[in-house]
Amino acid sequence: MKVTLEEHTNPLHIGRYAGICYGREGNNEKRIKHIIDVGHLSCLRFSMAVFKVSGVSRVCLAQLTRSKFLDYLVRGSRYCDESGCELLTPETLGNKSLPLSVKERIMSFKAEIEQLLQTVAPIIFGDGDALQK
Repeated sequence: MKVTLEEHTNPLHIGRYAGICYGREGNNEKRIKHIIDVGHLSCLRFSMAVFKVSGVSRVCLAQLTRSKFLDYLVRGSRYCDESGCELLTPETLGNKSLPLSVKERIMSFKAEIEQLLQTVAPIIFGDGDALQK
């Protein structure tokens, strides 16, 4: 798994935003410390961070996206070229990973589905550019 922090809110902006609650402006660093010390954590909801996560299974992705406090953009497997993707086997299986024949069948099935989508998409969507490679 690879996780990259792409962008985040400047912490000083959170202090400035919290000033709205107190009707004044002032030292943003001091205000951040104050809102944390007094438990006024609702101000922290106005912060954001964007992470790029790759190399995870669909099962892991399903677990990550269960939080109601976070928002997600997920790379669509229908619209992206997935030919370079590999089948991920959970580390918890250890040496009990799937036999090569099963992996080959899964990847073959995946390729067949992708080919079917490429064939059917123009019929469904009415143009050849519906599924981009």
